[in-house]
Amino acid sequence: MFPLLKVSIFSLLRDFKDLWIALVAAIVFYPFAILLFIVNISARYFVSLVYKHHYSGRYTLANGQDSTFGCEIPGTSKSTISGFKIFKGTPNLKLIQQKFDDMLKGKSKYEKLKYALTNKLGYFCWDVFTAGTFDVRNHVKMMDAWSPEEIVDEKRLIGYLEKNATVSMSSSKPQWEMLFIPKYRVGREQQIEHYALAIRLNHAYCDGISYILMTNNELTDVSFYSFWGL
Repeated sequence: MFPLLKVSIFSLLRDFKDLWIALVAAIVFYPFAILLFIVNISARYFVSLVYKHHYSGRYTLANGQDSTFGCEIPGTSKSTISGFKIFKGTPNLKLIQQKFDDMLKGKSKYEKLKYALTNKLGYFCWDVFTAGTFDVRNHVKMMDAWSPEEIVDEKRLIGYLEKNATVSMSSSKPQWEMLFIPKYRVGREQQIEHYALAIRLNHAYCDGISYILMTNNELTDVSFYSFWGL
């Protein structure tokens, strides 16, 4: 015979207190959430009209994911993806610039890399006019923090990325850069046979997986190894 269980309304309220509180909170705040959603959708529609007519189509609204990723928190690296790749050989900067430029012209999925992320009328948006002045040489270029003849190792490179992880990039041009270090020492090698590519870009341009796919699939040569996630 099963034992007799005595259950009262008070014991149910006591034992499932958190659940009841959550249910009541959901019922109370649900209408406000719906109202906020409607207001936001209406505001985004109005702002998009202003972008189109007042600014002559210069700006396009960023979607929710891009806005969330691109939102900066001062003093943190939340909105920046930083990393580096190691290559064997000697960098041919002009060839890599041309390859990347051809990639941007030929694949629409990378079109955003020509646009600058900015904030206009309280919403994040893409400044599409920057595509007209886009020059890949302003983004894929030699590192100017060190002399081209200077040998750089992993400690110094990571130190550079950490130092610049919280530094904002100007919205006057697309917020990404790929900086080449011509001489990079792997381990304790005496004969320098590698070079490095330091990468910084605003998180709004891509997520971590897209970043890895882009750098692995589109950059010249076969990388020795990669590091990302600062």
